[in-house]
Amino acid sequence: NQAIESDRDAGKYYVTVRTPLGKDRREVQLGIQGTDYAEVLSGLSEGDTVELVPVATANYVESPFMMGGGIRQ
Repeated sequence: NQAIESDRDAGKYYVTVRTPLGKDRREVQLGIQGTDYAEVLSGLSEGDTVELVPVATANYVESPFMMGGGIRQ
């Protein structure tokens, strides 16, 4: 799933494949999907190398909730 980009408005999914000439963004058709994995039915060939999509992370998030669901006062 870390390699799949989604266009939710269009209902399409894409991956970026590394090629000898650079990168190629390809539409893929997905089958069974879970929280960690997705079945790719078409759009990739055996041996294709896909790039992972960068994920934004925060070092600190201001939240009224503490770890474990408690509320700060």
